[in-house]
Amino acid sequence: MQNFPKNERLCGKNNIANLFSSGSSIKQSFLRLVWGSYKFNPQATAKIVFVVPKKNIKKAVNRNLLKRRMREAFYQHKSELYKIIKKKEEQLAIAIIYQSEELLSYKVIDEKIKLILHRLSEDI
Repeated sequence: MQNFPKNERLCGKNNIANLFSSGSSIKQSFLRLVWGSYKFNPQATAKIVFVVPKKNIKKAVNRNLLKRRMREAFYQHKSELYKIIKKKEEQLAIAIIYQSEELLSYKVIDEKIKLILHRLSEDI
């Protein structure tokens, strides 16, 4: 499992609110990716937040499980995205939102994260 360093976490109520109000959106089956180009810490290429709404998944244990699966899948495929972002000399804020009411396996989540990151790299 990869780590999730502080400089890659999107935190702060205002930062997240700005991302959702002015960001662009991509939907891939049960995942939705909201992204925007911002200036922040020069050491970070992208800042990411993973969201699993309580409305869809009631138990915190299951929400945390899904966030762990999404984080792991993201870290498996982030290198290609980061290369493209660095070429364009941009910094992205990204929110990945899980929108299904079912607990899906890691294989399915991994496949969809890969597709949605590929679509994001085309849109940048």
